[in-house]
Amino acid sequence: MAAIGAPAIVAAWAATWPLRAWQERPRRERWRCAAFWIQAVEPPGRARPTGAVRPPDPLRKVYDASDLVIAAVVGPSVVVGRDGPQIDVVTDLRIESSIKGTVSGREVAYRHDEYDVDDAAGSSWRADFAPGRRVLAFLQRSKADVALAGRPAFESVDFHFGIRKLADPECAAYLARLDALARIDREARRRGELSSADLAEWIVATVENPLTRGEATAELRRAQEALAAAAAKAGTSAEVAAEDLKAVVDRFHAEGGALRGEPPAALLGAYLTAAQRARLAAALGSTKTLRKEDLDLFSIVRAWDEKAVTDWLVRWLRAADPRSGDSEELWWLVCCGRAER
Repeated sequence: MAAIGAPAIVAAWAATWPLRAWQERPRRERWRCAAFWIQAVEPPGRARPTGAVRPPDPLRKVYDASDLVIAAVVGPSVVVGRDGPQIDVVTDLRIESSIKGTVSGREVAYRHDEYDVDDAAGSSWRADFAPGRRVLAFLQRSKADVALAGRPAFESVDFHFGIRKLADPECAAYLARLDALARIDREARRRGELSSADLAEWIVATVENPLTRGEATAELRRAQEALAAAAAKAGTSAEVAAEDLKAVVDRFHAEGGALRGEPPAALLGAYLTAAQRARLAAALGSTKTLRKEDLDLFSIVRAWDEKAVTDWLVRWLRAADPRSGDSEELWWLVCCGRAER
């Protein structure tokens, strides 16, 4: 009998096991069946469909582009200009801690464009900038230079993601990762080169923490895929390709060379150690949510530890409540290619 491709197997199984029927089976049969059919998901290299929403920039790229990175408390907001429904707003940000850059004083004026509160598209901006709210702000100097009362004026470095509204635990987690990034930045300036090993460790530690995981899974996955592509091109394994890449860098350093700019993604993948991979597998094993970044981690870990991801998914399937949204997400994860290698 000719082999049937994984997508066809999944389609045939889904046709005979609709979601409701699966949910009505005894729990033991559900998870056994699902665990078996994990093997029939999309093969490695299958591109995941992308939507129209722009994904966030990696946290460190937003950091690099910023003149000022601060943890701050939101103060009063004042409308200083209007153009139809669009308004120009200045919001006081009272600095609690500064991670990058310096300013005189403990306040900056944050300039931002919003829609009038009477406009349906802009009804939430006042809630987003309610006085007393804590934010993490990635800022660049405003073209206006000086805002109200002579305070330095800044704008968001990224329209979508330059201002992060964070609860206290999230803020502490982000500040820890940014402090680590600042140390890597200082060391890179001292050495004249950004360490690929240090950066790989920063990415892994960021993904390990569930509160910051979504800031680095995309970068980790790019590194993983770039190394796999380099290995395929050389006709070898990812492990051998990693050692070859590191050997080239070592020879370059021995001859007095220094890498300039951003380490290539494949080189980051090469510096991912077995211990770091084990930490990522452990992080997945302790994950108790099914957010996008958690499912991304599932896909990343699956490239090197099929048992870890299978065990994690089986635990979820055992505990899944058919009445919850989680069971549908897990069904999609197993059957529709979310867990591609």
